[in-house]
Amino acid sequence: MADKLSRAAAVTEVGRTGLTRWGGIISEEFMLELRGSQGRKRYREMSENDAIIGGLLFSIEQMIGSAIWSATGAEGRDAEKATEFLESCLTDMSHTWGEFIQEVLTVLVYGWQWTEIVYKVRGGPTASAPERNSKYDDGLIGWRKLAPRKQDSLYQWKFDDTGGLQGMEQMANGKTYFIPIDKSLHFTTKPALGNPEGQSILRNCYRSYFFKKRIEEIEVIGVERELAGIPVLTAPEGVDLFSETDPKMIALHAYCEKVISTIRQDEQHGVLLSHGWDFKLVSAAGSRAINTSDVINRFNRDIAMRVLAQFLLLGSEGKGSYALSLSHKDLFTLALKGWLEKIAEVINRYGVDRLFQMNAGSFNLEKNPQLVPSNIREPDLSDIADPLAKVTTAGLIVPDQTLEAYLRELGGLPESEQPEEPTATTKGADAGVGDLEEEVDDPIIFSITKRTRESNDQSGDL
Repeated sequence: MADKLSRAAAVTEVGRTGLTRWGGIISEEFMLELRGSQGRKRYREMSENDAIIGGLLFSIEQMIGSAIWSATGAEGRDAEKATEFLESCLTDMSHTWGEFIQEVLTVLVYGWQWTEIVYKVRGGPTASAPERNSKYDDGLIGWRKLAPRKQDSLYQWKFDDTGGLQGMEQMANGKTYFIPIDKSLHFTTKPALGNPEGQSILRNCYRSYFFKKRIEEIEVIGVERELAGIPVLTAPEGVDLFSETDPKMIALHAYCEKVISTIRQDEQHGVLLSHGWDFKLVSAAGSRAINTSDVINRFNRDIAMRVLAQFLLLGSEGKGSYALSLSHKDLFTLALKGWLEKIAEVINRYGVDRLFQMNAGSFNLEKNPQLVPSNIREPDLSDIADPLAKVTTAGLIVPDQTLEAYLRELGGLPESEQPEEPTATTKGADAGVGDLEEEVDDPIIFSITKRTRESNDQSGDL
C-alpha cells in the first residue's frame, strides 16, 4: 500500500506544462514566419492591409466599444460607497475608458496584450504632481492610467522555476524594462499550456491570406502587362547578350534586363536606343482560362468563415438571404460576447481586486464590486414582438408601464405622455374588452392586454 501523501508533497508542483521555450523566448508556433517578432509583423500586415480582415476588426472595435461599463455586485456595509468609488476611477484617468478598451482589443490581432497599471493618490484637481492629480480629494488610491505596452517591444518573458509567468521584459528607447505581473493586466485569447503569447484570431486565416496576396499581385501584374504590353528588346546583329565570358556583354545584358523590367506606361515612359536596336510592346492574344476573381473571392470566404464574419460578404456575390445574415450576425455577436466577458474577467480579477487591496481599510466589504459591460447588441423590437405576444397571451407576463417604456425605448418611439395608472389587468378580472379600450390608450399595451384577457376567459370556461 502506498504511503500517505504528505502535506509538503501535496502542495509541491512536480510536473511542468511542457511549453516549448528557450529561456524567455516562446517557440510554440511551428511556422517560423509566424514565430516571435516575425509573426507579429505578419499579423500587423494582415490587419492593416487586408480589406476583409480590416472590416472584421473595425466591426469588433465598434461593437465591443459600444458596451457601457458599470460597477455592481458589492456586498457589505460600504457597498454603495465602494461602487461609486470604482465607477469614479473609470473617468479619473489620463485617458478615457474607451481608449483603454480599444488598446485591449489588439489582443485579437497579436494573441496577447499587456497593460501596466499605474496608480495615484487622489489628492484633488489642484495637485500639480501627476501621481496625485485627480478630480477627487479623498486620499484614496485610484488608477492614474492603464498604460498599454506595445507587442513589438517585447524582449523576453520572465518565468519562475515552475513555469509561472513573472512578468514581461520589454525593449524601448534602447533600454530594457521589467514589468512585473503583479502590477499588470495580461490579456490572451487562448492561454494554452500557459503560453503568454496566446494565439491570434488571424492564425487560421494566414494560409488563405498568403495565397490571396500572391494571386492579387500576379493579377495586378497581368493587368498591367495586358494594357501596356509585354516589352521585347532585340539586340543588333552581332551583339551576343548571352555571352558568359565577355564582361561588356554581361554588363549590357544586365542593363537590358533593367530596361525591360522597369518600363511602365505613364506620362514619362519611353526608351532611348542607338541604331540597330529594336524595342516593341507585344500584347498577349486570347483570354485566360482561370478567373482570378473567383479564386480571390474563395479565399475571402475562407478568411471570413474562420473568424465567424461571413455576414461581411453576404450580398457582395449576388446571393445570401436576410435570414442567413441574421443567423451569422447572431453567431458573431455571441463570439464577441465571449471575448468581452474574458476581458471583464481579467480586469476584475487582476485590476479591480488589486485596487481594493491598495485601499484596504477604507471600505468595509464582504465582496468587492465588479465591472460589468452591457450587452453589445440590444434585440430589435421585431425580434421580440411575436415571443412577447405569446407569453403575454399565456398570462406568463403582465404588461405594465415598465414594459411599455422598455418597448418604446427599444423601438425608438417617444415616451408616453399618459400619467402612470394601473393597467387594465390589475383592475379586476370582470372588466370587458370595451372597458379595456377606455383604460388603455396605448395600442401596443391594449393589444397584449386584450389577448391576455381572452386567454384568461377561455381558461375560466374550462
